[in-house]
Amino acid sequence: MFKKGTKLYSIFKAKCPRCHEGEFYKNKFSYRPSKVTEIHSHCPNCNLKYMMEPSFFYGAMYINYGITVAISVAVFCNYKSVY
Repeated sequence: MFKKGTKLYSIFKAKCPRCHEGEFYKNKFSYRPSKVTEIHSHCPNCNLKYMMEPSFFYGAMYINYGITVAISVAVFCNYKSVY
């Protein structure tokens, strides 16, 4: 479905965004929530330094706000139609 070398391949397979070979996360799967988000500081294959974009959390806040408003409106409309 996703060919190697595309950005979607890197996202869904948790690979390095540059070389598409190195692992992004230290642990592939874990039942401990603290270990799920551990990432390498550099790509093990091409040595790319991993870092978050400067305004990463602003985008997450906007998306969360939009989802929350949509759910609130849907619940309010459904509540009004029931009673």
